[in-house]
Amino acid sequence: MVSQHVARRVLVADDDPIFLDFFCGDLPASRFDIVTARDGVEAMAQLVGGRFDLLVADLLMPGIDGFRLIALVRSIPGLYGLPILVVTGCIDDEKREKCFRMGANEVLTKPIKAREVPAVLDRLMWGPYPALLEPSAPAAKSRGGMGQPVRGQRNGLGKKPGAERQAVEDQCADQGRRNLGNYH
Repeated sequence: MVSQHVARRVLVADDDPIFLDFFCGDLPASRFDIVTARDGVEAMAQLVGGRFDLLVADLLMPGIDGFRLIALVRSIPGLYGLPILVVTGCIDDEKREKCFRMGANEVLTKPIKAREVPAVLDRLMWGPYPALLEPSAPAAKSRGGMGQPVRGQRNGLGKKPGAERQAVEDQCADQGRRNLGNYH
């Protein structure tokens, strides 16, 4: 079992820079290694290109919104077991239920209380989800299941954001369609 003293990698996907500053600034760096994405396309590029212990996502983002991001994560081997926390200001009972049906583990409504966030992150990363802490070897090997990364995606999706973003989005959608049948 992994030690709780290791900094856990958290990807925070939100198009609101104020929220990103708030969220990242209030978490102890010794416990959480925070990486940010300003939209769902950038989040998918980060997820495919790196190893994360938790995804925090807003619902309303340009490109790939939070609902589609959840669906893509849950459809890709190696990512489908990643815990997902939705933090959004635009939520009602129907959207909350949709988040859970699509695979979110927790939903918080903005504004959130900074002192409560570490406990929520700990609960999502350390339990009661033991199967998520130690993925099987085949799932871990297939982490990059979307094929070759799109050129430039690690640096803000390159010089041609429209074309690069569309390529990442198309690649995500294609992989998701191929894998969706395996998880219904």
